[in-house]
Amino acid sequence: METLIALLHIVFIALFCWWYWREQELPIRKFYWHALAAKLSAGLLVGIIYGIFYTTGDTFSMFEWAKELSLQARTDFSGFLNYLWSKRSAGYFQGVERTLFFVKIMSVFALLTNDNYWISSLYLSLFSFLAAWRLTKIIWLNMPGLGIPAAIALLFFPSCVFWASGLIKESIAMTGLFYLAALFLQVWMKQKISLLNILCGVIAGWVAWNLKYYYIGLFIPILFATWVTRKIIEFRKIDKLHTEVTIWVSVLLITVFTASFAHPNFSLNRILEVVVSNNLTSLQASSPANVIHFYNLKDTWLNIGLNSPWALVSGLFRPFIWEANTFLKFIVSVENLVLLVLTIMSLKSFSEIKKSPHRLLILAVLVYCTVLCVFLAISTPNFGTLVRYRIGFLPFLLAILINRPVVVRALSKSFNVHIPDLSR
Repeated sequence: METLIALLHIVFIALFCWWYWREQELPIRKFYWHALAAKLSAGLLVGIIYGIFYTTGDTFSMFEWAKELSLQARTDFSGFLNYLWSKRSAGYFQGVERTLFFVKIMSVFALLTNDNYWISSLYLSLFSFLAAWRLTKIIWLNMPGLGIPAAIALLFFPSCVFWASGLIKESIAMTGLFYLAALFLQVWMKQKISLLNILCGVIAGWVAWNLKYYYIGLFIPILFATWVTRKIIEFRKIDKLHTEVTIWVSVLLITVFTASFAHPNFSLNRILEVVVSNNLTSLQASSPANVIHFYNLKDTWLNIGLNSPWALVSGLFRPFIWEANTFLKFIVSVENLVLLVLTIMSLKSFSEIKKSPHRLLILAVLVYCTVLCVFLAISTPNFGTLVRYRIGFLPFLLAILINRPVVVRALSKSFNVHIPDLSR
């Protein structure tokens, strides 16, 4: 019976993916099956790696709890629904509300799949793929020159695919983040948005907030500040970059100050205390060889500022090749080396940003990625944890770094895809 149910789900997923593929247009359509296969495989690989390398992998322990809830649903469905919407927590998850929120979502999939971990993983990977695909498609249609970089960053770059797949919080959180980014681009391009898309955007933001509030807590204020700045620029007919940046920074500071009241950990009086406290907790639970060490870290803005350059370098490029003492760390270090090369290649082109019609968007992405990278590196200095958490900004940063004419030209030839503008 279990095998039959699993086969029915696989057939349903296959038929849905085939139907969705038929709705796509060339040239992006030629990426579809490769990207889908990579995504679904990555979700299964998450479970395999956690099962082999991590004896206490939280993906399995949380699914076991989800199975308990699905069992309750079969015997007391009304009680199950009440529990889903309650604020209570239990057992060793006491006080960790976002973990409990994730388990509740998992329990729904456990109920639908007859407690099958692997089929549930396929569904979450599929949702993540659909959100990443939608964002890639919107970028491709509205900014053709950025189409291939977006496709590589969102659909094919190994860690961006892996850590946004399977039964982990980041998979669902990035589904929400990708959907919000796509929705914002539609607003930015002044496209008509249906009420259903708006509703889905609200749900996506709510889910992502409950799972990774620090992603959304920075993402939304930056997008809002960018949109408001554009409205001011259009109204006042401003065309000077330094004036645009001044307005953007001013609006962002006001927005961040307002957003600081949205979550206790965002309070300007508490945020540094939380960051440093998390840093100490991570250091105590990690091997000295597997963490980023900061100089005399304290919960003051001056001290955080002094440690920020090292946090940025470490968050983006470490572990370095010579620091890799395990197979998994070596794989990450190779990817970091690619990221370093792309960054060096992009340094000469940063001065050209002021000529881009999308310079406000580029500014927003760079600030979001830089700030989130710094605070993640300081609060979670463990390399293994950081490489997972940085999925919150890495795809967006990569889309910009890959967008170099020499890189895009080579990729377009490899994929046999014509790009109309490679001069930028």
